[in-house]
Amino acid sequence: DSYLRPYGKKVKTEILNVNTYYSKLYDKYKKSKIPHLVKNIMIIEDPLNPNFQPWPFYLDFNIRKAKLIQNNNYNLILKRHPDRLNESQNVYDGYYDQIIDEPFEEVYNKADLFIIPDIGTTTFGFAMFTKKPIIIFSHILENIWPEAKDIIEKRCIVVKSFYEKNGKINFDGKQLIHALKRAPSPPNEEFLKLFL
Repeated sequence: DSYLRPYGKKVKTEILNVNTYYSKLYDKYKKSKIPHLVKNIMIIEDPLNPNFQPWPFYLDFNIRKAKLIQNNNYNLILKRHPDRLNESQNVYDGYYDQIIDEPFEEVYNKADLFIIPDIGTTTFGFAMFTKKPIIIFSHILENIWPEAKDIIEKRCIVVKSFYEKNGKINFDGKQLIHALKRAPSPPNEEFLKLFL
């Protein structure tokens, strides 16, 4: 047994074998199926953190994605950020067909495709272990090392996006809709094999 003594208190610690967790996800992944068609789209919320200055731009980005997709007859699901449920309470009413607060790992099967705004989240890592298409935006790839960027681009559909001078996030709406209409195909597994 391993113990730590922070501030004079005895606390038992347990070592989690991350490889076992991801190996189990990979086994589940191998058995999963590719969606035949995209009808249910899950957008992962950019969190509305009031202590983070650009939060109004994230709210705008979340709503503009929803409006565009709603106009194209998809069932649109918003997976709200668990740390910002109070800040986004009732904010998205009318923009999404369904709003989900449960953990992503419990609700991911409700979607045929994911739109993920941040590759640094646990949601992104978990989504990589599904055979569902993942859409991300190019502005989030600007500051990662080239080797990772190349592998992520092979697995995900990347929609062109950029920050305007005022901080607003702009994206290519036509490219996004085109990506939604593409028939799902077997995902590239290079990322999983390299990092598992």
